[in-house]
Amino acid sequence: MARLTTPEKREVVQRLAAFETPAEVVQWAAEDLEKELSHEQVSYYDPTRGSRHSPKWEELFYEAREEFLNDLDTIPLSHRAVRLRELTTLYERAKEQDNNEKAARMLKQAAKEVGDKFTNRQEVDHSGGFMVQINPPADD
Repeated sequence: MARLTTPEKREVVQRLAAFETPAEVVQWAAEDLEKELSHEQVSYYDPTRGSRHSPKWEELFYEAREEFLNDLDTIPLSHRAVRLRELTTLYERAKEQDNNEKAARMLKQAAKEVGDKFTNRQEVDHSGGFMVQINPPADD
């Protein structure tokens, strides 16, 4: 079992707080730090697993978890424009490969991304025993 420096421990905690699994952290340590860590050693820094952990690392873990959950700006796929661009790329690739089924799925997903405008659904109000159409589908 390898010994970790304080900055390395901090990085382990932050990775776990960002929902990386212990196995992913072990792999990262092997590749980037060239240190062999055990799953148990890594799990020590995750207060959501087991009961043995340092209050210092527990506090850092929950701070890092909150920051991670509240910082969507650093995650490109959290933005609609990025998702639509990726769907466009996938759609074009499917069309080039004459994969019409996949292309249709990409079109459907893109429509969902922009507000579910791909349907011809109608909302119906059943009040008073009468079916009244409200909000007819918009012609796009």
